Amino acid sequence: NPSFQGEWEGSYNAKKGSVALPSSVKDKVRSADDGKKAVGGGNVTLSISAEGELVGKLEGALGKASLRGKAEGTMVRASIFPDDPTDALAMTGVLVGVLKEGVIAGEIRVAGPDASVVRESPIELRKKDLK
Repeated sequence: NPSFQGEWEGSYNAKKGSVALPSSVKDKVRSADDGKKAVGGGNVTLSISAEGELVGKLEGALGKASLRGKAEGTMVRASIFPDDPTDALAMTGVLVGVLKEGVIAGEIRVAGPDASVVRESPIELRKKDLK
C-alpha cells in the first residue's frame, strides 16, 4: 500500500492496562501494581518502506524501545523491543493500527519483564510533513 510509505509520528499516553483472567484466578502480582510506574506520555516515530517493512522508535514513559513490523493492506503491526532489556521496566509488546483517512489509528500494549506491569495506550500516527 503506497499510502503507507514514509515517515510517521505520534504520541501516546500510557495507562495501567488490564489483563483478562478467569474469575477464579486471583492475580496478586498485577494487583500489586499501583499504576504509577511507566505511565504518561511519549512519542513514536515510524518509517515504512515501499515494501511495507516498518522500523521505528518509541520513547517516553514506556522507556526507549525499537519497533519492527509490517504494513499490509490497511493494517500496521509492529513488535516493541526495549533498547535495554536489563532495565527493571523494560517494556515489550505490540503496536497494532489501521490506516484510515491518512492517519494510523491504533493501540500500544506492553508489559514489563515479569509481566507484573502492563500498560496500554491508544495512539494516532500522522505522516511527517517532509519540507
